[in-house]
Amino acid sequence: MRAGQAVTLRLRWSQRWSQETPGFPRPNRDGEEVLTMPDRARSSFFSSTRLLTCLTLLFLLPGCFTVRAVPELVVLSAPTIELPVERAHGVFFVEAMIEGRGPYRLILDTGAGMLTLSPKVVSEVGLAKKSYPWRLRGASGSKWGWLGTGRVAELSIGDSVRIDSFRFVEHSLPLEVDGLLGNGIFDHCAMVIDPLQQRIWLTTDETISHPDDVPLRLSNGVPTVALTLGDRTLRATFDSGCSGTLDLPESDEDRLALEPGGGIVETYSIHGAHWLSVRRYDGSIEIGPVSIEHPFVRFGAGHPLAGLPLFRGHALRIDLRTMTLKVGASVTIPPGVPEHPPGVPEVIPVD
Repeated sequence: MRAGQAVTLRLRWSQRWSQETPGFPRPNRDGEEVLTMPDRARSSFFSSTRLLTCLTLLFLLPGCFTVRAVPELVVLSAPTIELPVERAHGVFFVEAMIEGRGPYRLILDTGAGMLTLSPKVVSEVGLAKKSYPWRLRGASGSKWGWLGTGRVAELSIGDSVRIDSFRFVEHSLPLEVDGLLGNGIFDHCAMVIDPLQQRIWLTTDETISHPDDVPLRLSNGVPTVALTLGDRTLRATFDSGCSGTLDLPESDEDRLALEPGGGIVETYSIHGAHWLSVRRYDGSIEIGPVSIEHPFVRFGAGHPLAGLPLFRGHALRIDLRTMTLKVGASVTIPPGVPEHPPGVPEVIPVD
């Protein structure tokens, strides 16, 4: 090979990289990454010691392999359909068939950048996979690990939804959950949620922009929304897989104006069970034109998460085609209805 001739390295990775990872190569239509390097640099770069050092530094870069997968096709039986959902543990579940096997219980999770399947599902369906290093972000923080990834040819929800060619990652999940249905499907359709009535719709109707729309931003493969707490503004993941109202880092517990008292609650993430401190915020949270008074806030080791219970009195429409969140008019909660919806873990009071 002549000096200076380019050497091509082909790496197979996820279907879609996070939009917040500039400088890394983008995949072609088959998900194949192409890197080039002059031949004259190979002798020094590919020495075993330097290669190991470079790969170690690369894998330790925060978020460098946080990815988001979008299925090639999402087909609805009508322009707008209602999803058959079940509310449990404070989140919404759907029953899905995966390549003709199942049904499997998947959490409808906008806070997941990819379709996540348990080892049991991957084994039963017989899905092909390869292992790669991943950084997984959960309510209890971020962890690195080598996880299997592959592609599901077809996933269906009843007779109304068919999802084709959806990349998955394999990971153990708590509470006998079979998987997480990630937010990639919302690049094809919008989701309308009525948290009070516990109903969800998918629609391909175009969104008409409105000045009161709340803009979303993708960060590490998940949609985030701006929240204002007093004189402070922060971004939180809009996470339909979060059973709490608002999760914040534990360092914020001493910075915010909180009402006396509180409790602890056991909750779950992809990293397993963990305990969170729960306090009521002594003020309001502003999300676009909406003001939410005195919500409960949970404090833990993870990054900020805004769960559906935070919006309980409002209808929502999330549309990643336009990167907007529409928050509907406030709905009066009938007398006798508990402040926390069914399935939310019980808060244990502490002194």
